[in-house]
Amino acid sequence: MKSKDDVEGSQGFVYFRIKPNPGYSIGDIIPNTAAIFFDFNAPVITNQFDTVFVEDNLSVGDANFMAFDMFPNPAKDKVTIRLNANHFGNVTVHIIDLQGKRILEQYISEGNNLELDITDLQSGLYFVKLNTNNKSRVKKLIIE
Repeated sequence: MKSKDDVEGSQGFVYFRIKPNPGYSIGDIIPNTAAIFFDFNAPVITNQFDTVFVEDNLSVGDANFMAFDMFPNPAKDKVTIRLNANHFGNVTVHIIDLQGKRILEQYISEGNNLELDITDLQSGLYFVKLNTNNKSRVKKLIIE
């Protein structure tokens, strides 16, 4: 069946993995595009996707350290961050854009919940980074 007759059956996604050359640093961005070939037709060029290097210092012993939930995700106006334990000390929360720029900074000094107002942020993908005691955790946040 032709794709124009079966739109739902013609949709899909492209999955790929990269192994970068040495020398990249936290915050560096690698732009990626792909050429997809079908039969002998001209290639279909995908949209550009930027791969951002983020800090990943999680080890097996740290698996439960500073675990947190973030909801809703995707979010529109507000996002809540809930720490899964009570004794982290002071926690710094950063929202970081895809270029590595810190867009927002808040602190959790008491309790284990923080509600962030994100109404001024544009739609897109961001990273939420929590820091405390020289350790950090990062999660992705989608803003609609």
